[in-house]
Amino acid sequence: MSDKVQNFFSQYLKNEEIFLIGPLYQKQNFSAPVIYVDRGATFKRDHGLTLGDGDSYSQNLDINLDPEKSFSDFAYALSIIPNQFKKIQTYGFLGGRKDHEIINLGESHRFLLYKMNTYIDFDLKVRALSPGNWKLTLTGTFSLFSFKDTEITMNGHCKYQLQGRNSLTGLSSQGLSNEGHGAIT
Repeated sequence: MSDKVQNFFSQYLKNEEIFLIGPLYQKQNFSAPVIYVDRGATFKRDHGLTLGDGDSYSQNLDINLDPEKSFSDFAYALSIIPNQFKKIQTYGFLGGRKDHEIINLGESHRFLLYKMNTYIDFDLKVRALSPGNWKLTLTGTFSLFSFKDTEITMNGHCKYQLQGRNSLTGLSSQGLSNEGHGAIT
């Protein structure tokens, strides 16, 4: 890990939440620490770490990535986040090109596979969860899906519960359009 990255994270040793700002950012409220990813750097405030390959941002970045790489700027940003961060809020990574959106969700899945009780929120609309025990309050329609077959128990105030250790089939419509009415575990 570079000195810039280590110095940045050394300021936030007690934080559990981090924000990633991407190219499609829509003026949400956030606090430190913040990583601005490529064109997301145009929204930089007083502090934060900027990184990217410069394909959508032509000014100086703190961490310059090689444009001829085999991973996305978003994947790199996830790779440098220390394990202490359990709440990762992202803004500006949904709503553009569908291939980028799907790949960002895939990279999130890969990142979360090796975490416990960690999540990534995308624009407060989509939440990606690591393995663990989760208690959520959901009202209205929600969908649950997995990129791979997953054993899951879901109960509480929802219309369709998964009792016992049922499998959620990966990339299926099995968890589509459930209805939440409060606390769900």
